[in-house]
Amino acid sequence: VGRLANRDPGRRRRLKPRKSADRLPTRTSVGPSGYAGYVENRTAIPAIASIITAAFMGSVIVTPLYPLYQEKFGFSEITLTLIYAVYVVGNVLALLVFGQISDQIGRKRVTFPALALAATSALVFLFANGTGWLFAGRLLIGLVVGVLSGTGTAWLAERFGAQRQPTATVTAATANPGGIAIGPPPGGLLGQ
Repeated sequence: VGRLANRDPGRRRRLKPRKSADRLPTRTSVGPSGYAGYVENRTAIPAIASIITAAFMGSVIVTPLYPLYQEKFGFSEITLTLIYAVYVVGNVLALLVFGQISDQIGRKRVTFPALALAATSALVFLFANGTGWLFAGRLLIGLVVGVLSGTGTAWLAERFGAQRQPTATVTAATANPGGIAIGPPPGGLLGQ
């Protein structure tokens, strides 16, 4: 090695090859949803957590508007309770019917239609002209939250990898109450 270096003094010194642990991961397939590379995770993980947050935010953004709906449509407290309760029906349906679908067809293929369904739910509440609309909107957002929370949590688990599962769990668990906390204020502003 010494003789070769002496033959060509202008030659750059060769760098030692990196150990495999030092290399940045490249696109490595981890599941039906795609890839889990380091560079992608810097943006993917916050984006996925934001999707979970937005889903839960959508579930409570209309909460300050229910008294206005109640006054406008003249329904009872029992009806209001039932409107809240139908959300759980959507959640259970999502978990029973769509719980494993993102494992089979991919996270993105489930996420984007669910986000469109969330927008539809918001439009149902926006253009509601009776209690039936409120039931439908609440059922839809329950379905969306069930689908997106399950899909998003599984997606985070993939992105963090097996060795960082506790971090994935904390991220998903933080996104949920984050959405619940930030949802009502914009709804209250809309009501004003």
